[in-house]
Amino acid sequence: MTPANEFLVPRAVAVCYSWLLLFGTYASVDAQDVPIYRILPRTVALSGAESFQRLMVINDSDQIAMGQVDTVRWESGDPDVVEMTEGGIALAKGNGSAEVTGYFDGGEVKTSISVSNSDAPTRWSFQNHVLPVMSKAGCNQGSCHGALAGKGGFRLSLRGYDPRGDYQAITREALGRRIESIAPERSLFLTKPTMAVQHKGGRRLEPGSRDYNILASWIANGAEAPDPDEAVLDHVEVLPEHSILTKGDTQSLIVRAHYADGHVEDVTDWARLTSVDETVLQVNPEQSSLTVTGYGEGAVSVWFSSRVVIARVTSPFPQSIPVKAYANLPSRNLIDQINLQQLRQLRLLPSSRTEDSAFIRRVHLDAVGRIPDPETTLAFMESQDPLKRDHLIDQLLSSESFVDYWSYRWSDVFLVNGRLLRPKAVESYYNWVRQNVRENTPWDQWVKQVLTVQGDSISEGATNFYALHQDPETMAETFNNASVKLTS
Repeated sequence: MTPANEFLVPRAVAVCYSWLLLFGTYASVDAQDVPIYRILPRTVALSGAESFQRLMVINDSDQIAMGQVDTVRWESGDPDVVEMTEGGIALAKGNGSAEVTGYFDGGEVKTSISVSNSDAPTRWSFQNHVLPVMSKAGCNQGSCHGALAGKGGFRLSLRGYDPRGDYQAITREALGRRIESIAPERSLFLTKPTMAVQHKGGRRLEPGSRDYNILASWIANGAEAPDPDEAVLDHVEVLPEHSILTKGDTQSLIVRAHYADGHVEDVTDWARLTSVDETVLQVNPEQSSLTVTGYGEGAVSVWFSSRVVIARVTSPFPQSIPVKAYANLPSRNLIDQINLQQLRQLRLLPSSRTEDSAFIRRVHLDAVGRIPDPETTLAFMESQDPLKRDHLIDQLLSSESFVDYWSYRWSDVFLVNGRLLRPKAVESYYNWVRQNVRENTPWDQWVKQVLTVQGDSISEGATNFYALHQDPETMAETFNNASVKLTS
């Protein structure tokens, strides 16, 4: 890899700093003298008779999982409060608190689990339980009823983004035939996905399974509509957030939903897991686990109820590099520090410093989109100024060529198109893009301007984004693509 100060990436410091805040500081991959084990999640508070929480034991190093303990024998100090299954699932049995111990070869770890509301009747929520069950089964995906036109006369919002519309479709459309409150098992809502009656989508639910029972119980209790006063989802958590593993290792994942009223639910079974790079790791959705298949940086994208979180995995290359090899490497800024820490984690050394001829060519292509002229190249290579690279970067960033090039690039992203807009509108739209480039406007402010702009297409250039996208689907798709490019 090339050291960060060898090439130009506009706003690179802000990008790397955001990654540092997101993932935390990096830990060394050097083996610990004495392994430290702990239970995930760190704190568990169960609420309700049907509540439960998966537990796992990891080898911990500076808040980073260095591997999972595969064989653990779990024991509850009070089975009347918390019952432990062989698979490490804590089940709520009665109100109170119980100490849970995990025994494994080489030690034991303990945690305290509290239980509340175990005597209250369970009433499943349409938004927080029914929709996640349907999403996990794939019912509201684009290939099924979540398609723009639906399937078989039954249309749901894509991945459950419109709970009230979905409730209406399930309980009121088709003359209400999809729901049978008196006999839930006869509801088309259950007979179709279990293949009790013909279903082109195939079997999606197993009769008697937990997911099936949740849907049947919801129907039997009157198929309650989404409650505007119920606790909304605040954020989703995946554990462990960062693991350092080796090729061939398997790691389980725990997904938890945190709601605004403070209660937390284990939603691992309903989360959809996707590997960002299958050359590094692959996921097993049925077991909610990942297997490391290569070397480098990998991640698992975890989706639940329109929220996405990332579980990051580092797989160091199979080579040994002495720690002192990193000690004397040059580090001029925050980017270099993060870069070197990451390389040490991956057991890689940075590339040597580039030659002046390569540097000047690269920095011109990155900053202004063209190679330097011969006179500029010759003067740069003959200069003996130790800060000549810094001076060249500053010169390019403040040049009109930089503004020209990046205005062109972003005009392509925002579809500044003279064939679809009037000349005055094109001029206004382009000038808006160019002004943001010249003023080095933060990326989030670009997005905010587009979302909140008001006025006509001549005086407010950003309004032309909406002139180019007349239907919601195209608008959402293009805006998402632009947002990804702006923040990546």
